Amino acid sequence: MFYPTTLIFTPVCFLLGLCCLLNAETEPEGKPIAEPSPPTPRANLPEFYTIPAAAPEELTPANDWPPADYFVKWQRSHGEPGNSRFSTLKQITKENVKDLTIAWEYRSGDLRSKTGRNIQANPIMADGVLYAPTIGHALVALDAATGKEFWRYLPDEDWIGHEGEYTAQRGLVYWPGDHHHAGRLYFNSGQHLYCLDAKTGKPVPTFGAGGRTRTGIIPVAGAIYKNVIVLPSKSETAIYGYDIHTGLRLWRFNTVPQKGELNYDPQGDPHWNVYCWGGIALDESRGIVYLGMSDTNLDQGVGVSVFLSRNLYANSILALDALTGEYVWHFQEMPHDIWDMDIPAPPILAKVKRHGKLVDVVVGLTKLGNTLILDRETGKPLYDFRMRRAPDSPLESVVTWPYQPDLELPEPFARGFEFTLDDVTDRSPEARAHVMEQIKDATYGWFQPYQKPDQLLVYYGVHGGAQWTGGSYNPDTGMLFLNSNHIAWTWGITDYREIEGERYDKGRQAYLMNCAVCHGADRLGIGHAGSLVGVSKRYSDKAAVETIIRNGIGTMPPSPMVTDDDMEELLLYLFAEGQSPMDKAPSFVYSSLQRLRDQDGLPGTKPPWGSLVALDLNTGKIHWQVPLGEHPDAPPEMQPTGVENFGGPIATATGVVFCGGTKDNLFRAFDADTGEELWRHPLPFGGHAPPSTYEVDGRQFVVIAATSGGNPGGELGDAWVAFALPE
Repeated sequence: MFYPTTLIFTPVCFLLGLCCLLNAETEPEGKPIAEPSPPTPRANLPEFYTIPAAAPEELTPANDWPPADYFVKWQRSHGEPGNSRFSTLKQITKENVKDLTIAWEYRSGDLRSKTGRNIQANPIMADGVLYAPTIGHALVALDAATGKEFWRYLPDEDWIGHEGEYTAQRGLVYWPGDHHHAGRLYFNSGQHLYCLDAKTGKPVPTFGAGGRTRTGIIPVAGAIYKNVIVLPSKSETAIYGYDIHTGLRLWRFNTVPQKGELNYDPQGDPHWNVYCWGGIALDESRGIVYLGMSDTNLDQGVGVSVFLSRNLYANSILALDALTGEYVWHFQEMPHDIWDMDIPAPPILAKVKRHGKLVDVVVGLTKLGNTLILDRETGKPLYDFRMRRAPDSPLESVVTWPYQPDLELPEPFARGFEFTLDDVTDRSPEARAHVMEQIKDATYGWFQPYQKPDQLLVYYGVHGGAQWTGGSYNPDTGMLFLNSNHIAWTWGITDYREIEGERYDKGRQAYLMNCAVCHGADRLGIGHAGSLVGVSKRYSDKAAVETIIRNGIGTMPPSPMVTDDDMEELLLYLFAEGQSPMDKAPSFVYSSLQRLRDQDGLPGTKPPWGSLVALDLNTGKIHWQVPLGEHPDAPPEMQPTGVENFGGPIATATGVVFCGGTKDNLFRAFDADTGEELWRHPLPFGGHAPPSTYEVDGRQFVVIAATSGGNPGGELGDAWVAFALPE
């Protein structure tokens, strides 16, 4: 999630006019972004405008893909290439689900710490073997009927355990092989894509260098189409296609369009970064991959530049040709995001009844609680997409986009962005007073921007709405099931100059203590000691200057007394060339990101704090919505409160929906028709990944990782637990 560390806002002194905005929205996708016209005052813009739904003749008729047997297998995390997480297995029903018991429990035994990141992937199964990551960053093959370990492979990486870089972070994929190749497993770990022989667990020597190829950080399961595996790089601002046999890179698509490329935006920030961390869907019948796009600027603390740009392809569903990487279309939910409201969930491929015919669509679930239902071939929405005029920014150096989404259909499944005082907890006068005191000087409201430095902004959605766990879809009923969060957060901005000014002053003190005796307080040099003025022009790399300071050069001795902390500030001071950050134009960093809580640590808003939702894709209406989980610290009279949850459901043809992900460490089953809870069972640790279901020797199993940790926290564990009906 967000780590507030780095510069995000850059001065801009004009707004985009209505003409430019409408051009950008109504031009056919794929055309270059229109040049801006003279700015129009925000108050003079219409309150609403609408991106029209696709006309009946524009809709793409559904075809026969995927075949029915795709919903029996579970050979890719999220089930099959369309991420439906749906199974046609029928042994477990609404009537007998109450009889489920633990069939086996596997402990990987490689827990390295009691705190840290958890397992977020659901396992896959092929030929009676279950393949899953472990908490110790290995990949294991287990007997799917008993949990017995067949083999274990630990990638040779020295980063293990770092954020977003561990083994099969959010999934892996099985390739069944062909006449010349045995079945293989593909997953990312660290900076590499690995290819293992599924039977032996040994790296495939003909793939890349000894069974791996460098890709950069890839958090999600790849999508395999013919001889290409498509992967979005989290660290390199690109989406790649690799040959599944050799590991050679076949194509690259830049997620920030470069000069000369389609959709290049001359108003864009050259330092902007956009990537996919939720997942990929693949339509094998059309050879198109679909990606839910985020941006690393917010998600990793680099932040939002306020260059006058929509920030394509951030906050979008992006469609590419799987074989070539060529652009097909994109649809952006939210332009110019300064609040971390990306599209986090893996897209889902579905069929929707619209205007009397069955249509092939891709579904995107968003942190705002919106459901994007888009035609698979054109990207056009199936419902009118209403945009509403958004508040202007009072800060010259913080620019907001003139319009943001305000949808009527499909019905939003979360509270969206807007926080109001009516939302504040009323569980006790003390709790309400505690929360009101925290936000007495805060800003809140529909897409409110930051008003001034060190003033809090209160809103929903930092952890969703939807999250990376996504949803599941029953193609027989058109019903979509998803878990959703309803937690308010406070966030602020701080003048970056003040932070850097403190570092500058510390760096000057380090300079005076360690360097001034030879180079002078004014950096002009004394005697044989040369001037340090202009060091930034002579050395573009701070590392080179650090090496000289530490090791010495010529008659200059080493400086072992400079600590690591002092070195960073000393280099900042030298490269600032005497100009304090306080002399520069205002700029801001994010600060004070916190969940809004009462004095007892409970959420500072009224429950539910998390929910499980059934949304009818054929009508766009919510079928039911129930609290998901019970907060262990809330009093009994408040239950069920719902809790912030990270797990994600799966659905079955018998009308049973399974979901974990709650802080109470329970695994639950629900009635798909009503939302009624049918069964619950304690897990040894929290199950913060979606489950999987499969059949071995006529027996249906449901398996889930139980490791707690990460979000929403708890002591880290190392378990996989499988449930089945008694034999």
